[in-house]
Amino acid sequence: MRGHAIQAAIAGHGAMIASLVLVEDELSQGVLCHPFGPVIEGHAYHLLTTAENAARADVRAVMAWLRTVVSS
Repeated sequence: MRGHAIQAAIAGHGAMIASLVLVEDELSQGVLCHPFGPVIEGHAYHLLTTAENAARADVRAVMAWLRTVVSS
């Protein structure tokens, strides 16, 4: 059974932060994308969304905010 956040991301309701282990099938099938690029070893959570939502202004704003927060 999938978690609510994973189901919501797959349904196109925005982005989520999750362990890549939980969504490896969805990533390999192209259902979800990893818009931040390569995986950085040692980090357990990654932002995931659909390719379509990655282009949305509100999702991009959250991505920019997260980059600022984690780079501090």
